[in-house]
Formats: sequence, C-alpha cells, structure tokens
Amino acid sequence: MKQRRTFKLSLLALSLYTHFSVAAELNLDFIHGISVIPSILKEDTELPAGQYIVDILVNDERIGRTNLVLTEEEEKNNRLCLTPEWLDNAGVMVKKHVYDDVFDKDKLCYVLTRNPHTKVNFDYGSQTLKFNIP
Repeated sequence: MKQRRTFKLSLLALSLYTHFSVAAELNLDFIHGISVIPSILKEDTELPAGQYIVDILVNDERIGRTNLVLTEEEEKNNRLCLTPEWLDNAGVMVKKHVYDDVFDKDKLCYVLTRNPHTKVNFDYGSQTLKFNIP
C-alpha cells in the first residue's frame, strides 16, 4: 500500500515538473563570446547558413551525396538558389528550359521553389535535401 502511494506521488511530481520545464529557453551561457543565438538553434530558421554534406533525394529516390553551402542570403530569404553546375554535380536531372522563369540572372542560379509544382526541402536533422520534381 505504501509503495503504491509513493508511486502515485512520484508520478504526480514528475508530471508537474515536466509541465513547468516546457517553456524553458536554451541557456547560451556555456558559449563564451557569443552575443547572438546561432541560426541553427533558432526555431524559425529552415535554412541555417553553413556548409553541409547532404543526401540528395529526388522524388523519394536517393541519388547521392554532395556538399551544400547555404549562404546568409539564402537563410534570410528562406530560398535555395542552386547553380546549374551544382544541380549537375548532385545528379539532379531537371529540364532547365522548363525552369527558365525561375532562373535568377543576377546570381546565375535556379530558385526551384518559385515553380508551384516543384518542392525543395532541406532537413537539417537528417542532413537531406529532398526534391519533388514533376
């Protein structure tokens, strides 16, 4: 009987403790010399700037693995800008004439997500870049 009561009290204490810990923010005091939260730790950043080695998936088929460099501008605009050379080296076969309207002539790269039928998703956790291309 006493064990059952102890178990119930422990369960109650645990449930109350976890409820209050949900709203806690990440304490960055352990990172010395940093006054700004790194973009990789922000919740609203889908494309954190940096260098990655990513698995490439096109229409749920693994094509290969390659380097991906995300710039500060891509992070800010939340859009990837991929050069024709990068797409070729990564093995992403796209009919470039179909995507002429999403080619950025200033930066010489394709912003594939401007096409309503194409999706590009970078998953930081699994280090994958997924393309859904018709």
